[in-house]
Amino acid sequence: PEQDWRLWWQDESTRWICFLGKDNIVFHTLMFPAMLLAHNAGPSERKYQLPDNVPANEFMNLQGQKLSKSRGWVLEPHEYLKRYPADLIRYTLAATIPEQKDSDFYWKDFQAHTNNELADIFGNLVNRVLTFVERNFENKVPSVEGISESVLLKQFSEQAIAIGTLYERFKLREACQATMDLARTANKYFNDEEPWKLVKSDRTKAAFVMRSCLEAIRALSIYFSPIVPETCARIQKMLAIDGAGETWENAWLPKLSEGSTLGKAEILFSKMEDEQVAQEVERLETMAKEAEGAKVIATAPTHTVPAATSNELITIDDFKKIKLRTAKVLEAERVPKSKKLLKLQILVGEEKRQIVAGIGETFTPEEMIGKSIVVVANLQPAKLMGNESNGMLLAVNDASGPVALITGDRESDSGLEVR
Repeated sequence: PEQDWRLWWQDESTRWICFLGKDNIVFHTLMFPAMLLAHNAGPSERKYQLPDNVPANEFMNLQGQKLSKSRGWVLEPHEYLKRYPADLIRYTLAATIPEQKDSDFYWKDFQAHTNNELADIFGNLVNRVLTFVERNFENKVPSVEGISESVLLKQFSEQAIAIGTLYERFKLREACQATMDLARTANKYFNDEEPWKLVKSDRTKAAFVMRSCLEAIRALSIYFSPIVPETCARIQKMLAIDGAGETWENAWLPKLSEGSTLGKAEILFSKMEDEQVAQEVERLETMAKEAEGAKVIATAPTHTVPAATSNELITIDDFKKIKLRTAKVLEAERVPKSKKLLKLQILVGEEKRQIVAGIGETFTPEEMIGKSIVVVANLQPAKLMGNESNGMLLAVNDASGPVALITGDRESDSGLEVR
């Protein structure tokens, strides 16, 4: 029990906040606490800690449909992380988290959050400020007087309190939006003060403005860290600081060392192009088609099969439309980038065909060569991951996928009718 993350021993120094989906609310707010209370009422000296709070969210859908691994309608995090930085998905999920009602992850929204907010607001602020300081102040933190009286930093102090309250109330979506508003505030300050003009007419004031902006960026590296931690670490590296000693309450106070040299400015966020969105949507639709194509006709039930309802029954004429034929596998290979699909060259009578079958997790290409199989010979051709399939292989299926091929009990010629 000590190693079970859900069952903490009572410790006054910790709080247990249990985040979950709406389908687990009854168990985690009634049954599970009752089990812990029952244990705590017993003779054991070690008592379990009950959850302090159980924030429950709604469901997040994908492109307007419910997530379903069996239908191929899913985003695999490990695959996603090969193509995009983790902070991008963290931010988009925080900005669309389904707190009050179900929400959707759309690739177009992901593009909009990345381009219009992370890149154009937050990333642009960091880049323009650091680039300006590099060009006009020898890439060093300007020395100024009265920086603690900066109007910008005082605005940060007020807004940071409100954002902290949102986190305490588990309003993560609003907290994310309010933090981006801090970056908007800093951008507006930069634009309104026009340091590109001040540096020519009033260099002292220009230095004050840029010091305020640098301190604001440092504070943002703290306030954004719950959402985009990797990006915030990069910002602190650019500011030549490690963030030690920073807290939510004091992050807005000026802490940069006057005259210290800053690091090299970097582009924090790359914009997502329309072509990338189209590719992601196409990839998702291809996975769904692959999952649909991998479905088999025959199943191996482990329980009594219920009788077909009237609208499920077919006539003998309907069945005669399906042409089942024996076939021999001549060649077999895996479909690139697919764990499930095998591309088979088969002989149906005198006709050579190509079919694509979702059996790659059960059978290897080598063991398929030479096998006699049964196929649906008059199925309309379909494309699976760019490969045309002219027929469907029959297999026995259980909950984990194909487990056996449909074959005869003795060797037979290819092309024979199965009925």
